[in-house]
Amino acid sequence: MKHFVTLLFSVLTFFYCAAQTASDYYKKALDLTEKKNYKEALVQIENAIKLDGKNLEYFFLKGNLLSQARKFSDAYDVFTAAINLEPKNPEVYINRGIFFYSIQQFDDAVKDYTTGLEYATADSMKIKLLINRSASYSLNRDFKEAYNDLMLISKIEPDNIEMLNNLATICDELGKGEETIKYLERILELKPDFIGAYINLGFKYQLMGDYQKSISYFDKAQQMKPDEPLIYSNRSYSKLKAGDIKGAHADIKKAISIYPDNPYAYRNRALIYIEENKMELACKDFQTALDYGFGKMYGNEVKELKEKYCGK
Repeated sequence: MKHFVTLLFSVLTFFYCAAQTASDYYKKALDLTEKKNYKEALVQIENAIKLDGKNLEYFFLKGNLLSQARKFSDAYDVFTAAINLEPKNPEVYINRGIFFYSIQQFDDAVKDYTTGLEYATADSMKIKLLINRSASYSLNRDFKEAYNDLMLISKIEPDNIEMLNNLATICDELGKGEETIKYLERILELKPDFIGAYINLGFKYQLMGDYQKSISYFDKAQQMKPDEPLIYSNRSYSKLKAGDIKGAHADIKKAISIYPDNPYAYRNRALIYIEENKMELACKDFQTALDYGFGKMYGNEVKELKEKYCGK
């Protein structure tokens, strides 16, 4: 009998020591997410939610993991559940808005950011929501509303880096191209290591036809962040226009290997193929660019190029 009591006590002690909190599961899920083990991370975050069904951070992580797994309907349900938990918390709207943005549902993203602004009281949150809403407007080709949001930010924080960078990216679309370089150079005065300014200066000089200067800015950006696919994609086009076909091919290959879902990269590779008179490959890339949403994000250029070189 004495032995039985001792054994029972030992078993209880074992289970007590093995018990994990919701926070423990959450930390495991974060670690697994960092290691890109999304499937197991999802198991861990579900365990956390079973123990604590009111922690918004757990819902946000689960929604992002489901989105990563391309289970978009399930991800939407999770982000919506977070909204139902705290419907007056702007964080829940910014997180679902980011989800909508990631799947190119820009109208829905705008709606969520707008609702979040109704509840936002801190300037930092207002800026975050306005930055994201302006980006959604921009990718929805509504550059006027994007510009208006950025101007609202300028009244709160005139030297906000993200605001200045985003202003620079849409000025040409609004006939304010002369302002672009001013904003980008201001960024470099404030933060010389801000890579986005170098990328956008490269793109601006590309638009101006100064391809060598464009390449020099992309080179600086590439030295700062060698695994950024947009650098290679944009530099590829500048090299193409500068007559460096071999360099253009190398850059676009690198860009697509890092970020195979970027429609602009396929547009650029198609233009390289046209230069080489490889029309079948060019037409295939134009179609891939369209399949990945080029038209919705950037306008009708690729559709028109495809009709010109490949027919309807």
